[in-house]
Amino acid sequence: MKPHESTEERLLAEIAERMRVEEQLRAANRTLRTINRCNEALVRATEEIDLVNAICRILVEDGGIRMAWVGYREEGAAWRRIAHAGFDDGYLDSIELWSADASISQGPTALAIRTAERCSAEDIATDPRFLHWRDEALRRGYGSSLSLPLKSEGTTFGALTLYADRAHAFDEQTRFHFTELANDLAYGVMALRTRADRARVEAELRRIEAYLEEGQRLAHTGSWAWNVATRENVYWSPEVYRIFGLDSARDAKSFEKALGRISPEDRANFLNVLDAAIQEKKDFEVDWRIVLPDQTLRYLHNLGHPVVDKDGEVVEFVGTLVDVTEQYLASMALEREITERRRAEEELRRSEAFLAEGQRISRTGSWGWNVTTGEVSWSAEHFRIFGLDPDAATPSYAAFADRIHPEDRPGFDDMLEKAVREGSNFEWDFRIVTPDGSTKYLHSMGHLTAYGAENTEFVGTIMDVTERRAAEEALRGALGDLERASRLNTMGQLTASIAHEINQPLAAIITNAEACLLWLEADRPDLEEARQAATRIVRNGHRAGDIIKSVRALTRKSTPEMISLGINDVIREVIVLIGAEFRRRGVRVDTSLSSDLVSVVGDRVQLQQVVLNLIMNGIEAMAHPMNGQPRLQISSTNDESGGVLVAIADSGPGLDLTRADRIFEAFFTTKPEGMGMGLSICRSIIDAHGGRLWASPNLPNGAVFQFTLPAAAGDVSKA
Repeated sequence: MKPHESTEERLLAEIAERMRVEEQLRAANRTLRTINRCNEALVRATEEIDLVNAICRILVEDGGIRMAWVGYREEGAAWRRIAHAGFDDGYLDSIELWSADASISQGPTALAIRTAERCSAEDIATDPRFLHWRDEALRRGYGSSLSLPLKSEGTTFGALTLYADRAHAFDEQTRFHFTELANDLAYGVMALRTRADRARVEAELRRIEAYLEEGQRLAHTGSWAWNVATRENVYWSPEVYRIFGLDSARDAKSFEKALGRISPEDRANFLNVLDAAIQEKKDFEVDWRIVLPDQTLRYLHNLGHPVVDKDGEVVEFVGTLVDVTEQYLASMALEREITERRRAEEELRRSEAFLAEGQRISRTGSWGWNVTTGEVSWSAEHFRIFGLDPDAATPSYAAFADRIHPEDRPGFDDMLEKAVREGSNFEWDFRIVTPDGSTKYLHSMGHLTAYGAENTEFVGTIMDVTERRAAEEALRGALGDLERASRLNTMGQLTASIAHEINQPLAAIITNAEACLLWLEADRPDLEEARQAATRIVRNGHRAGDIIKSVRALTRKSTPEMISLGINDVIREVIVLIGAEFRRRGVRVDTSLSSDLVSVVGDRVQLQQVVLNLIMNGIEAMAHPMNGQPRLQISSTNDESGGVLVAIADSGPGLDLTRADRIFEAFFTTKPEGMGMGLSICRSIIDAHGGRLWASPNLPNGAVFQFTLPAAAGDVSKA
């Protein structure tokens, strides 16, 4: 062999080796970039299915894998495909992973799941384990495969299987990285499952987990290559520059500058690990910190793999650099947040105790009812109101409904059925019978929080208003006594006028009786004249009886009786009762009562009291006439809302506009001898009847008091 040929052969060999190494480096870089993207997907993942789909897609798109898929083992001999990417063309649907046939169950994926060890087929065309699937695999261009078990706590729950388009595509380094990826994927899957199990953790803990998840999502991984001989960087990915805070153009090969940023406490250890890896020609893994120019401290995880020449000497290292600062800091923050969470839980317990005490004091219980599931929850005060023991009784709709008073149950059921059907809030008053037989009055409010075929739910409160109801009854009784006292006071003022009104028919009765006797005692009795006198006696007797009946109605103590009546009849009865008072005071009364009024529902005596009080107020306001004869105008008509409007106007001095807004207040009066209760009682009566009472000036002088009453439901009769 000629010397120049030997030199040429060595040169060609070195070039070939260099190309092989470069190819290995490119393959390694590609694998590392793929792992880098997979790590990012692991950090960002929030859903298990999205994670496994993303890993399969990245392996195909970035890693050059022809097809990748993930399957989970289920109970017995079953398995389930979870995700896949790449060229499949029905391959996964055509194969049988598990079978009673032992030869089928010896396939790479089955072996990986059964043995919990990775299993590769270097050449599908010749590998006997692919006997049952070889034709299908080769038809789709699969040359080799790598099956990696997915394990958690010593149990294999699935496998990640990769198919390459050529034989012997998976070398040891690639298998190592993909094994690590499978381990990370298994960890990520279990982490996501664990995260899902924590869905019921309180909002504070969810916020902490969101911070941790965000920190993981933002974790970065860079790739690099370093020349042993020159001690210079051969390649840095942009992420490595960012981690070190260096410029890719100015600091492209500055290993020393990067070394200078390693924390002094960690630098010596890193160099020792690196030298040992060079001497022993092995991978290395080391953690260290860097200090950036702004004194920021970053925590890094470094992985390196040696690249050797044809003589077996290490010429380069390739590897990854992972910035784990967020993970490290998050773990430290987690402990602090857990401490804070415990404090928050204690505060929550205190708040719940305060809420329970507040409900007890206000006699208000709270409840929740999921209509769809039937689940019911009650507060402690709810149990107390119903006379039930929280430790012995179980909240349920049946337990609630069984306590409702039999007379109130149908109405409550109809109301609740409507609220559920229409998806509306509700408010209801009803009674319950407690286990000791006592009756309680309750007020319940329900608020719809969810509505639909899948979930309908209410939350609400229930208030024990028994004592308030008793107080209201007592108040109504007191108001009734006050109204009667007011009526008696008014009747006392009208004593002379009423006596005069009664004396007139009585005097007429006596006169007609004497005339009747004379006609009957005559020598020739005039029966026709006697009959006419007797008729006048009867008519005047009825007139006196009507006056006495009105006086008795206004003075007797009785409970309100709500009936359908005509307001014009009420007005006329009062006018007849105090006709003498009009004449005594020289008041001219003009009436304009509409003949087509609708009926109203009310208590006749109370409405008579309102009309009487308003008329007497008008008469007293005109005690000192300003212009001519005092004049009182009484009118009735249908108002725009379909009810009745009554107006009583006087020609007195009118209202003091500076105090007009106070005339309906209790105990407010402009009369030296007044009690200040008349107008207040009138307003309370009209309010109780569903109407409105107000006052306004009556131009050019005087005041007008008006009130409205709603029409009787469904009643179109005229008053």
